Order: sequence, then C-alpha cells, then structure tokens
Amino acid sequence: RGDEAKLHQLFLNLVTNALKYTPEGTVSLAVEPRGRSRVAFRIEDTGRGIPANVLENLFQTFRPRATHDFAFSSAGLGLAICQKLVTAMGGELEVASAAGRGTRFTFELDLPPVPVRP
Repeated sequence: RGDEAKLHQLFLNLVTNALKYTPEGTVSLAVEPRGRSRVAFRIEDTGRGIPANVLENLFQTFRPRATHDFAFSSAGLGLAICQKLVTAMGGELEVASAAGRGTRFTFELDLPPVPVRP
C-alpha cells in the first residue's frame, strides 16, 4: 500500500530529469524488497553528473541557475517536491553524483502488502 499519485509524481520527475541530463548512456529504475514491507528504489543515470558545489543546494527551491559551466532549471521545484514527497511517506531521498560520472537517487519506503481477500 502506498500513495499511487505521489509515487507516480516522484518517479516521473526523477526519471524525466535523468533522461534530460543523459543525452547518451543509460537511465535505470530499480525496485528491491527489503523485508516484508520495506521497498528500496534507485533511479540512476550515466549522464553528466552533478558537481559537488551544486549538490549542496540541490533540493532547495529557487536555487541559482548556474555555477560556472553547470546550469539546470532555476526553479528547482521538481527535486524539492520529490524530497518533500519521500519525506512525507517516511523515507529519505539521497543523491550520489560526480561530474561526468552520472547520478543516483535512492530512497526506501514502508509499503505494507495489500491484504489478500478470499
């Protein structure tokens, strides 16, 4: 059980961002059970990656548009919303990235199984 609309919005945003910043290479989404009700999610790409100085403010809304040669959406609303959605569902959105090496977003959620009706 989970909030289908929130999960849809979350995956749509993270996968769309990965595709947008990976003109060549791969984008993947993985889902792994972690016990009876815990589920781990990973969205990973082999795109241009995110420099360390940009990672510091990645989840802030209305962050600066560019730092030297790295630019992306100035509003930053998508990732800020993703972080809020994951937090609201009891998880923590984490990011690992390096310039030129791709980016990986991960989080775990408690999604209890739906009872089977006879």
